[in-house]
Amino acid sequence: MRRFALLLAMVVVAGPAYGQKVLPEFLMQSTAGPIELRYVDFAWNPEGFDAMQSGANHPAAGRNWMLALLRLRNPVCFQGRTLPVGASLLILDPKHGATPMSFEIRDVDMRDMDIKPNVIGLPPKGDTIKVVPANFEKVPDTKARLEIVATEDGPDTLVAIHFGDRKATLRFTPRCE
Repeated sequence: MRRFALLLAMVVVAGPAYGQKVLPEFLMQSTAGPIELRYVDFAWNPEGFDAMQSGANHPAAGRNWMLALLRLRNPVCFQGRTLPVGASLLILDPKHGATPMSFEIRDVDMRDMDIKPNVIGLPPKGDTIKVVPANFEKVPDTKARLEIVATEDGPDTLVAIHFGDRKATLRFTPRCE
C-alpha cells in the first residue's frame, strides 16, 4: 500500500491551470535485468522542462521531482557507486544557480513514506547514493508523456528517460570495478 501511496504522490498540483495540463494518466512499469521501475506518465510541458534546465522561474523548476521508483533485485553499479537491493528513487533536480540539472539516485526506506496522495510529494529522506548531471539530448521523436524504459544491453541495464523531445540514458552495470 505504501508503494502505491508513493506513486500516487507523484501527481503534481502546482497550480490549477498548470496542474491540469500535466496530470499523469497511468502508472507505468518497465523491467529489465535486476531493475524494475515504476513511474507516472506526466504530460510534456516544454516551458517547464526548459525552466528546469535553465533555472528560470516556473512551477516545475521550483523543486525536485521523483521520476521513478527503482526496485532492485540484485545490487547494481551506477557511475562507480553500488546501489543496494531494495527501493531507490530516481530524482530529477532542476538547475539551481551554478548547479546544473541533475539526476539523483537515493536509497529510501519504504516504511518511512508518509505522503499525501493528492500532490507530488517531495522525495523522502534517504541516503543519496549518486548525483550526476542530467544530460538530455534533443531528439526528433516527441513523446506527449514521460516514458522511462529499462532494457538489457549485454550484462548492463539501460534506463532511457524520454520526455517530450528530450532523452537521457543511464547505464547500470552488474558490479563496480
